[in-house]
Amino acid sequence: MVVITLQRALAAAKALVPRFGALVLSLALIIAATAGTSVVVLLVARLVRPVGPILGHGRPTGHALATAGSLTPAHAEALLLGCFGAPDSAEVDDFASFLGGRQVRLRLEKIWWTRKRRRSRSASSAPSSGGAHNGSSAGGSRERRLRRDVGGGGGGGGGGGGGRDGPGLGPGGATLLTVYTSATMDRASQLEALCRSYPGPLSAAIYLPVVVPKPVRPDGWSWPWARGEAAAADRQRAAEARAEAEAKAAAVVAEAASKLQALHARLDSDASACALVLALYAERVSDAALGAIMPANSVRNAALLPAATPLVAMVDVDLAPNRELRRLLANATRRLDLLKASAGGSLWVLPAWEVDRHLGIEEGTKVADEALEGDKSTLVRLWKGDNHTNDLVGSVAHAGYLYPFDMEDSFSSHGPTDYPRLLNATAPYSIKYGEGYEPWFIVDRSLALPFDERWRGWFGDKTSQVKHVASHGFEFRVLPDVWLVHRPHPAPAVRAIYKNESGRSQEVGSLLEPIAYRRVLPVTKYQAYLQHVYNLWRRMTVGLRKHTYRPMVGEAMERCMATLPWWQPAG
Repeated sequence: MVVITLQRALAAAKALVPRFGALVLSLALIIAATAGTSVVVLLVARLVRPVGPILGHGRPTGHALATAGSLTPAHAEALLLGCFGAPDSAEVDDFASFLGGRQVRLRLEKIWWTRKRRRSRSASSAPSSGGAHNGSSAGGSRERRLRRDVGGGGGGGGGGGGGRDGPGLGPGGATLLTVYTSATMDRASQLEALCRSYPGPLSAAIYLPVVVPKPVRPDGWSWPWARGEAAAADRQRAAEARAEAEAKAAAVVAEAASKLQALHARLDSDASACALVLALYAERVSDAALGAIMPANSVRNAALLPAATPLVAMVDVDLAPNRELRRLLANATRRLDLLKASAGGSLWVLPAWEVDRHLGIEEGTKVADEALEGDKSTLVRLWKGDNHTNDLVGSVAHAGYLYPFDMEDSFSSHGPTDYPRLLNATAPYSIKYGEGYEPWFIVDRSLALPFDERWRGWFGDKTSQVKHVASHGFEFRVLPDVWLVHRPHPAPAVRAIYKNESGRSQEVGSLLEPIAYRRVLPVTKYQAYLQHVYNLWRRMTVGLRKHTYRPMVGEAMERCMATLPWWQPAG
């Protein structure tokens, strides 16, 4: 029993941040020797499990990013494919397994890494070498490292005269900020628009649900009374059914990969578009209902993996940043200020806007483009029209063309951003977190907290992460001249359920199918989903209050964070 206990303790230690693994294992050994019980050691292993691989890493600078800077795009692709891999089990997930708390099991099918290179730099502006960024560094060396990040987008890679910079504008790239996003296949046009609006590193993870019906009969099954040829025939039919299902699944993945490859080639050949790292993640599900509820947080975490710049920002695929973001990142003084404050625990809120939902897609797109290309006076005109009071409620009721994001449905989602103040602000300003707040923001990559992968779909996915961020004491600061605008697009079919709109589709129909949840009277899968989300939120709130909450991060994510060279702290 002791041997088994120590093996489990060792496994738990290996899952932790490498620098703490030996300490945890030693603690487990001491307790096992003194208490002589497996329960204590297993409890220790449970308690010391890390919040997530994203936490605990110092800024990956110096040797770590220099190593990443020597990678070719093909090598970077191979590293990510190798660490993420495929799920250990080929079992197909169903709605009941999701409600039971099983981890999302994504399969990385294909990745396309940008071949773009940064411009050559003179020797005077080349990144300098340096040690790890940490709180004990001397002020002067810390300042030099920050300036190196401003000049080289994270250090490593290029030398004087423009040496090789690694896999495109990923590790060792030229830009301070990586935008990362997630999407489904039907959002490819929004991804292209986002890429063309931000000519810097962009990491996009595409989610593809692959419906593979669970076999009625397991492999090798035959009727109990079948003998000889009859039994062999039963097994043959089961094998053929399985092979047919796998062939259909492979065809779905191949078709999606072909479309994404063409999209990536088109954008990577456009010098004015982003430096795109595009990845296709598939999930094998047994019914359309589970696939319709996208595992958004799992896909977001996966999209973060290729990022290697000092700062990152998760931005939904149907949003786009205005031109001032490019100007901010091109200004060395503002870049340095951004880095300093971010390293100290500040995050930078990107105010978001959306066009009047009653406008058609064509007219709404024109309004969105106008808001992206214009300045503050454009926002005032599109939002308030002739209503120049700072009455937020009255302004929302005014017949404008542009509004603060989601103000019609949920004031708390973006109200703390304080949009009336934003319109008059000329410098960043601090705000307080409010319950339900869910802004998009820029954050230091080494301090980024993971998204909890227990959440799927549209409720609590982003709000839970922001609540967790606020509990860690981050300072919320609003950028006064950078904003996001939502680009209108056709509503997804499942919107008909949670927006109480008319409409019917395969996804909607599958979510309305009955399911037994917690051994009570049958409810629809959608109702069970809502109850599951409510329970998750309640447990998270209690956990945050007791300081016991830990977001769930998948095993593949942990492996990649522990092995990808651009995610390793300088040693």
